[in-house]
Amino acid sequence: MVNKGIGGDVVEGLASRWTTDIIEENPDWVSIAIGINNVARASMTNQKLEDALNRFRDNYQEIISRTREETNARLILLEIFYVAEEDKLHRNYNITPYNEVIHELAEDFGSILVPVSSAFRLRTIEDLLFFKDETRDSRFSEDDLVS
Repeated sequence: MVNKGIGGDVVEGLASRWTTDIIEENPDWVSIAIGINNVARASMTNQKLEDALNRFRDNYQEIISRTREETNARLILLEIFYVAEEDKLHRNYNITPYNEVIHELAEDFGSILVPVSSAFRLRTIEDLLFFKDETRDSRFSEDDLVS
């Protein structure tokens, strides 16, 4: 396994170095986990969602297509994850439309999809429903959370 990820990178940057980082390695498997920085930059620069998504889709599709055409690698696509409850800056990033793109691409290219965001959301809900303190374990039902 070789990790070619660069912190702070966006899918356009990944696409620009795909030949060197991936194609020339001729891997058996490629996992792609990218996108939260695309979401953040689009938000910070007030890009129109449609424009940002089109760029994201085009570049992501390019790297998948090139991988299919130039290697025999199997592809694993990971959803973008963002845990709003952990974001101390309260940026409220909307990752859903980006993850929809990733789902579409995984289906179109017959790639394995890892629903990372869904797993984090489920865990966050479980954490809200279940907590431990030093003296007891408590479990709440959903009815207990309704005011």
